Amino acid sequence: MKPEEALKKLNLYKKNLDKALSLSVAVGLPTEKASSKVYDSGLTVMEVGYKHEYGIGVPMRSWLREPIHLNQKKILKFTQIQFQKVIQDGMDSEKALARVGVYVEKFIGEAFETGGYGQWEALKESTKEAKGSSAILVDKGTLKQSISSAVRSD
Repeated sequence: MKPEEALKKLNLYKKNLDKALSLSVAVGLPTEKASSKVYDSGLTVMEVGYKHEYGIGVPMRSWLREPIHLNQKKILKFTQIQFQKVIQDGMDSEKALARVGVYVEKFIGEAFETGGYGQWEALKESTKEAKGSSAILVDKGTLKQSISSAVRSD
């Protein structure tokens, strides 16, 4: 590699790393993407998500923290791979973080499909009858469909 090419690559590397230092990725119900839908009860998607995540007035069913905790090694490895692409291939750091966000969304979706990886308290029979389903934390799918991620600039 010629010195000019090496310098160009190093400058791109520095630019992407400097940019990465000013970015973060929010996953779950980021305010800039959160659904403004309101349930029949009058609660917003954010309020329903918060109540279930922390067990406020309902059994705690962590649809955000627990899936991330259970999959943290996979998430870290995926993040490292994305930033290797930033360093080695000149991938934009914002794109790398966006990929990480989508990757984490996958684990949250799996939590909805598996009853919190088997850790969520089962529904009461009266709840199953009232909603016509045994799916935990899914009625019409509003909360689940609202899960997203957003790259933020600090």
